[in-house]
This record gives sequence, structure tokens and C-alpha cells, in this order.
Amino acid sequence: MPTPELQPTSAPQATPAPVGADPQVAKGNRSLATMGYAAGAASLSPNAKGAGAPGTEDAAKKEKERQAAARKGYTDLLGSFLGGKLYEVVQQNLSADKFLEYGKQGLSAGADALSKLVKPIEGSGIMDTKEEAAAVAQFSKALAGWAGSFAEEWLKGEDGAKFRQSASEWVEGHPGVIVAAALAAAAVAVAANMDVPELKQKFKIGGGLTASAGIDFGKIRDLTVQGASAGLEYKKGDVAAGISYKAKVGEDGKVSHEGEAKASYDVAKGHTVSANGKLATDGSLSFGIGSLNNFGQLRMDSALGYRVPNEGDNSAFGSVKLRYGSDEKNVTGNTSYDSANGKFTLGLGAYMASGGTKEGEKPKEGAPTPPPLETLRLGLNFAADRVSSGTVGASAEYTNRGYLASGSGTYDLDKGRMTELAVKLGYRNPTEFEAVVVDWKRSYKDKVPEDRFGLLLETTVKDYMIRGQAQTVLSDGNLAQAGGTLDVAKPLDKRISLIGGVGYGYQSGAAYSGQSEMDRGLWLRAGVQIDKVPIVVSFRPEDKAVTVGITIPFGR
Repeated sequence: MPTPELQPTSAPQATPAPVGADPQVAKGNRSLATMGYAAGAASLSPNAKGAGAPGTEDAAKKEKERQAAARKGYTDLLGSFLGGKLYEVVQQNLSADKFLEYGKQGLSAGADALSKLVKPIEGSGIMDTKEEAAAVAQFSKALAGWAGSFAEEWLKGEDGAKFRQSASEWVEGHPGVIVAAALAAAAVAVAANMDVPELKQKFKIGGGLTASAGIDFGKIRDLTVQGASAGLEYKKGDVAAGISYKAKVGEDGKVSHEGEAKASYDVAKGHTVSANGKLATDGSLSFGIGSLNNFGQLRMDSALGYRVPNEGDNSAFGSVKLRYGSDEKNVTGNTSYDSANGKFTLGLGAYMASGGTKEGEKPKEGAPTPPPLETLRLGLNFAADRVSSGTVGASAEYTNRGYLASGSGTYDLDKGRMTELAVKLGYRNPTEFEAVVVDWKRSYKDKVPEDRFGLLLETTVKDYMIRGQAQTVLSDGNLAQAGGTLDVAKPLDKRISLIGGVGYGYQSGAAYSGQSEMDRGLWLRAGVQIDKVPIVVSFRPEDKAVTVGITIPFGR
């Protein structure tokens, strides 16, 4: 794996291209991935030696060749499904002029909206729902932190002035920087082909008014315009209000339209009431009211709504969430009901933490918040609807100075048996990169028991962080799937690390519900981690398949 050329400036470094990428992406048959900032910018610059004078046919030809080379380097790094239109979108939204025009608010706007879209998905093994959601959520925090503070100050300095002069060549010529700075969300979305977060920009008008406009690019592999939105928000004193409009192209090609109005009022400190309403072109209507109240250590969030669909019966829905206590010690309760399907949920929880930051104490400005030394989390939930008698679930998690133990289970009242059971044990050093974690999970799919066994090992050798992961799946007692990954991360500085590794997956020929082509064969892995956001590109030599995703962060 080629090592990027380090430069004395503070500019981010190039990312090596993944194994299997075409290295002929620049003049002189030298890969951009092996060039530093200055060399890469110079090789692709329209003013490089041999380029014609501005405005001439030769200059236009050189510019066309330069853009083609940049596009190919970008496509090689992320795979063919992330080239083309996505390159154009990023190039248009991250040019030097746009970058400076957006300013502080525009630089951090994407992170706020993006963090709300990060939700745990069904998972198993070491990369369970909480860890996966936490890993994915890191990119929104990193984008907000770097773009909102570091970039703002950096642009004022000498390096920032140089960047403004040659940003377009640098961004296009170093696709690895685009991966880390702009496409963290896209990297996660590739495997699942989920919706791309809507590109949205807000503009302050004055007098408390803010206008917004956005474009929805649909699925990550398609990247065709699937919708658009516009809105107007008002915030002044205790009053906030907004109206918005969305147009969306459905799978059948038909365009749907939806309008929404919402308002909130701070009745008193810690007490807010709100209302909202939605109207769609098919005639469906929904509206609701809500309140958020804080009574000392008691916090209550309640909502009540009513929907009038175009077809079917009208229905009502509502929810109440309670929390009593502090961030270090609290009990929670929540309940919800939807008359459309008769679904009722009830949940109870408790959390206790000790050590780390003392209760009520705030860490020094700029210093990271120390993690608690000991935590205990308990949960109990119930869910039922008109069709089933319901399920009951329970969970418990205990940590003490890095040692951890957790367990959870779900019991189906109709089937009269456990449908899921999971246990996790191990040690994860809270300050050093070392860990040993094992887990087991049993579930039933179509009455067939499925057992998943997972292993995670982490250690540090000199300046290298090494992580090994393995998983074995037994379906009805027979081997159905096995595989693992071995990754090594090398820090370049406090923010940036290079990642390289291998992975292998096996699946039996028998019918297996979790079967996927992406779980088979030998994979070569390469990537970069910036600000705890590890993005890995995997390449399978056998059929040249490419995947992009986010893994568990390296470091502590």
C-alpha cells in the first residue's frame, strides 16, 4: 500500500488508492495517491508546464484532461458506483467560492441535520446496534467540530490563503480528502443503499426569519434527483414557527407533494408547547400537539396526534416520555399507542454512573469529558398490537474500569418461548487501545435456531493499532457462515490515520436466511480515519467487487 508524501504544511494528506485501483490517473503515469499536496495540485493544475494560455483551445483541452484525471482518481478510490454524478455534486458544493460563501453557519449546517438521521439498525455480533450507531454518529460530530472551528480559523491563516488560491485543484486531485471531509455519510450508505441525506442550505434573512432550500438525490447508487424542498422559519424570543414544502418522486415514478406547518412557544423557562400539521396531495392530513416540561429533575415529553388518510379509517396516536434524575443517575419511562394498528408499547429503564466527572462538575474548557469508571444500565419493555399478545424484553449492562458484561432477552407471549437471547463479556481499556470481547446471540428465524459467536481483539505494537474480528454463525446446529477481518491503523498525526487490512468470509451452500454475496471470499481493505471517523474501502480481487463503509473507530 503506497505511503502518502508528508508535507510540512497543515493541509490534510492524500489517501492511498485501494488495491486494484488503476494507478494511471495523472500525467507521467504517477498515481495521485502517492503524491503530496503540492505535487498533486501541480500535476493537475491548468497552469502546469505545457498548458496553453488561458482562453485558448489548448487551455480548454488541458482543463478537460485535468477534470477527467481527477474524476478517474475519485472513481478509482470509491468504486465505480460512487463516480459520475456524485463527483459533480461534491465538486459543485465544495469549490473554493462555495466553501467561503457558506461561512460558519453553512459549514456546520449539514452536521445538525445528519445527526438526526443516524439510527441504530438491526445488527448482531461485536458490531451491535449501539456500537454501530455510535460509530456512524462520529462523522457528524467530526464534521461539525472540524468545519465549524478548525476550518474557520485555518482559513484566516497563511495556509488558508494558499488553500483559497488552489482549492479546486487540491480537492479534485486528492479524492481521499473528499472521502473524509464530505462523504462520510455516503460511505455508510453505500452498502445499504439507503437514502442520501438531503443537501440543504439555510439562509438568514433577518428579523428572525430563515429560509431553506434543498435537493434530495434519492438512493446513493442512483443519484438522480428524487425531490426538492423549501421552507421558511421564524424564531424570535419565546416564539418559533415554520412552514415547509416537499416534493418526492416515488418508486412508481409519480410525484407526491407535502406541506407542513409547525409552531412552538416557550410558556416559561423549561416549559414549551408545540403544534404541527401536514397535508399531502393525496388528501391525507395529520396534525398534532406536544409539550416539553421540566420540573426540577423531572422531564416530561408528550405528544398527541390525529391522522386522516386518503384511504382507510382515521386514527389517533400519542406518546409520553419521562425521565427523573441527573445525567449520572436517572430512571426513565415511556409509553406510546397508535390506534391504526392497535400497537401499544411500554418501556422502563434505569442508569447509574460513578467516577470520571463528579456530579455537577464540568470539565475544563477544551478538555475531553472523562468517561465514568463504573456504569449500570437496566431496561424492561413490552410491545403488543391487535394481532399478537405481545413480546416482553429485558436487558442489563454493567461496566467497571473497562470490564464489561451485558445480557438481553426477548420472550414472545403468543409462542410461549424465548425468541432472542444475547450475552457479551470482555475487557476494553478505556485509555489504551487494547480489548478482548466475546459475545453470543441466539435467535429464531422461521422456527430455525441461529447462533452467532463473535470475537474482538485489539492491541498496539509500537505505533500500529491492530484489530482482529471474527464471527461464526450456526443455523440449526450446522455451520452457515464464518469470517473475519484483520486491520492495522498507522497514525500520521493526532487527526489522521491510514488503515490497511484483509478480510475473508465463508458461507455454506445450503439455504441460509442471512446469505449475501458480500459475505464471501477474500477482501483487501484500505482506508483513512480522520477525527475518529474510520472509512474503509474493500476490494474483492475475484470479481472486482467494491464496498465502502464505516467501521469501529481506532484509538481511544
